[in-house]
Amino acid sequence: MSSRDENQPPRTYDNLDRGEIVAEIRQRDQALQEMEIRLNTAEKRARLSDATNTSERHGRGRPRARYNKDDDSADDNEDHLNLAGNEAEEMEEIFRLAGHKLVLIFTFWASTTVKKLLRCRLDDSYDEAKRFTNPDNKIQGEARDFREALAVEGHMYMTQDFLIQKASKAMDHQRSNTSTRVRKGSRALFSIHLPDRVNATDMTDATKREKLFDLIGGRREDTGSPDPTTSRIIFSHFDAPVLHSDGSSTFSIDTFLLNELPIHIAACVLFGPTKAEAMAKHVGCSARGLNMAAIHSIHHTTPGLVANSAMLTLWALSRDEELRSTGVQTGIEYSKVVEDFLSYLLKGLRLKTLPVLNIFHQWDAILFPDTEHSLGNSVSVPSLDVSRVTSALDALDSAPVLDEPDNSSSGGSGSGSEPGNEGISNE
Repeated sequence: MSSRDENQPPRTYDNLDRGEIVAEIRQRDQALQEMEIRLNTAEKRARLSDATNTSERHGRGRPRARYNKDDDSADDNEDHLNLAGNEAEEMEEIFRLAGHKLVLIFTFWASTTVKKLLRCRLDDSYDEAKRFTNPDNKIQGEARDFREALAVEGHMYMTQDFLIQKASKAMDHQRSNTSTRVRKGSRALFSIHLPDRVNATDMTDATKREKLFDLIGGRREDTGSPDPTTSRIIFSHFDAPVLHSDGSSTFSIDTFLLNELPIHIAACVLFGPTKAEAMAKHVGCSARGLNMAAIHSIHHTTPGLVANSAMLTLWALSRDEELRSTGVQTGIEYSKVVEDFLSYLLKGLRLKTLPVLNIFHQWDAILFPDTEHSLGNSVSVPSLDVSRVTSALDALDSAPVLDEPDNSSSGGSGSGSEPGNEGISNE
């Protein structure tokens, strides 16, 4: 917000230049948006409170929900509140929105069921740095993501089966909508960013997309056989040129995830194809009507948004027809791709490495130029070769960090072993 002295008289548009007027209007719009969100939340809480008081006045009370004996994480002694009528409808909407938001900016695919995520006990000893070391830690991390996506008034109802089902269906619906929007609604983005390789019609033809495999980190492995059909395609998502701002085909810590294509894919998902295309062409365009960013109060780039958008970019250029956790045609483990990218980003944020902080700074500069909350301001499953993933993560250890500007030992490009090689189906 403005740093103007409170003792000064209010500023008027008469003595402001155009840039200052635009800034002033944006500040007021943001303040109004935040106020509206607070009012909506307060109104929902008031309605829930009124319904509760009415129920108590009429002596109906709240029956205890039955303990689900199949769920080891449920508490035998915990009273779970039942909902009915308007309360139930309000809470269904809250859980529906949480399911959408979780997929958009947190976890595209959960490693377990939504029921287990919502009913698991949070472990106080959980270490975010070990999130991806075992299944239990993954669930702990995802459970925290879900609670962050879920409005606070919904937290006391997380054991209600009908609300769990609502959230689960919302996640499925959001994944379907997102894949459709990226593959069909953002075709122009690929021809804008890759004019020498892609045109809009290519995106609907799996045969043509197959020829773009080198862009997403694919390469043919030489088996030494004279028969080309016996060769194998290796997929290295950290080596994807389409994710590097300089088009590098080997991991470069300074340019990785800075290509504007995945940023504009994120814009397509959050603001719509028209807005995203205008951003790619560097022309002005306001997002019309409601969009996902406004509906879910998304005001800054999150690690999940970056990881999901990068994965969606790779999938859109692949020959896979449907977006699944593992590609049917290619065998690419897209859920593992998201996990690897997320692990990389979270480690970089934890260490405050400049290359990762710069990712969030650059994404926010394009997607949320007015944000005050940028993380960057901290300035047949084929065989999987994890060496490229390990190399990318290890590069962060030697990258310059925010609180050590004199430490100039940049990770540069990945060397030695190669990050995230995932063998996929033969062509």
